[in-house]
Order: sequence, then structure tokens, then C-alpha cells
Amino acid sequence: MRRLMTSAVAVVVLGTTVLTGAPAQAASSITIRTITTSTLAYQGSTVVKPKVSASRSTKVTSSRLTVRKAGRTVARNVRSVRLKAATYAVTTTVKYKVRSKGRWSGTRTKTRTQRLVVRQAAQNCAWPSNVAAVVSYEDLPAVDRADTLDATSRKLFSAGTAQVEVTLGAMYEAAGALGDTATQKVVAEIMSHYDRSTHIQFRDYRMCGSTKTAEIVFVGGEAWFKEIS
Repeated sequence: MRRLMTSAVAVVVLGTTVLTGAPAQAASSITIRTITTSTLAYQGSTVVKPKVSASRSTKVTSSRLTVRKAGRTVARNVRSVRLKAATYAVTTTVKYKVRSKGRWSGTRTKTRTQRLVVRQAAQNCAWPSNVAAVVSYEDLPAVDRADTLDATSRKLFSAGTAQVEVTLGAMYEAAGALGDTATQKVVAEIMSHYDRSTHIQFRDYRMCGSTKTAEIVFVGGEAWFKEIS
């Protein structure tokens, strides 16, 4: 009986302690969500901001980012940051208050660090230095094509967007049918270096780091001449 009474007293005391102790704090309803980005255009950038959601009883007072790349801090305690393609460690720090029984709590802090991989599309622009190595259309008749610009051709060919592709013979005949003697002259010059069945291809480019565009003509995979607009 004594043991039962002792247990009963313990239950009563425990119950009293729970009931008369400090009121339980309201649960935090802050969620720091995962930051994601779409694949960027080549050499592009994107603005990254904290992604935070809160319940009605929670008030966010501050949300900031600290971004590190390869151990080096690239942004500290900022509202947003512009990032290029790379892998980052992004820490989101949220300060907030919770409302309970009609009163706001003191400021609380929640943090989350995530790995953010910002990807970019394949190169779809031409470096000005590579384009500069290709002669302009107006200079073509006087050009000695002994230097084939192999390295430049490879770099440019993989980056451009193909627009038109025909054989040299077909282009020469089409120019003749249209009475376009200037084009025939150019094609004839090119055919002195290649077979009539060799393909000529027109490829459009956006210039890397510039608003200019270029059209470069390739013959047999070699960059022959350009027109810039």
C-alpha cells in the first residue's frame, strides 16, 4: 500500500510540475527550402535568393545568404547574390519570431547549408579572338589558304548553329542560274582548293561577351570567311 501511495504521490507531483511549470514554447514553423537553378546559357549568371516558408504564427525578420566556393567566401550575409556556373556551399540564415498566446517571442535563428551546383549550357558563342582569325568576306579573293586555321576551325565549328549546308558544286550552279557572278567568283576560288562535292556550311554565332553576331562560312570543316553584324 505504501508503495502504491508513493507512486500515486509521484504521479500527482509530476502532474503538478507539468501543469505549473513554464508553458511549452510554440513549435517553430520555419522551413528553409532547397535552392535550385535552371541550366544557364553559356557564360550566363543567375540571381539566388533565400527560399523560406513560415506558418501564420511565425514572422521572418531576416533571411540572408553566405556563399562559399572552393572554401573561399564569395558573398557574406547578403539578401541575394548573382552566381555563374560552379559548385557552391550556400548557407541560409533565418531570424524569426514565434507568436504564442498573443505575444511574440524573442528573435530566434535557424540555418541550413546546402550544396548548390549551377550548370551552364554548352558553348554556343564564338570568342572574339577566334573570329578575328577568320578573314572577312571582302578580303577573301586575296587570301592564301595555305594556313588552314585548323585549331580555330575546330573551336568555332562546335559552337555555331548551322543554317545552310550545300555542296560547292550545287552552290556554284545555283549562283549561275541566278546570274550572281560575284558569288560564282567566290565559290570558284574556294573550289580551287576543294572538290565540287565538298560541303559549304553557313553557321551563325553570338559573340561571347558581346551583343554582336557573326556568320562564318565553313568549307570541309574549315573556317573560310566571316560577316559580322
